[in-house]
Amino acid sequence: MLAVLELHRGEDAVLVGLHPAPDARTTPQPIGTLLQRIRPSGAGGAVIPRTYVHAAGFEGSPFLPTHRRLSADPAWTVHTLPVGHDLMREAPDELLRISLAAAPAAHRRG
Repeated sequence: MLAVLELHRGEDAVLVGLHPAPDARTTPQPIGTLLQRIRPSGAGGAVIPRTYVHAAGFEGSPFLPTHRRLSADPAWTVHTLPVGHDLMREAPDELLRISLAAAPAAHRRG
């Protein structure tokens, strides 16, 4: 995957077909979303709880090291769902529940 990203660095390329059975409503993802560096200010930890959702049914997942690392970090709340990579399609109710629980009360709509 990284080799593919490096091939397209600086281009307006898009990634298509990363999921074996994409939802018909999906659109290509601009490659820049995977290459652009973020510049954390350090204030993020004070603003939003740190929540990670692990898709346990995602065969060949490149996120297993991240899951292990965050599971051992008390600053993170880790949830595991027995689904593949497309959480919104495969577990919408569970993902909504987790998302709402993670959102600070000030940002929730009544």
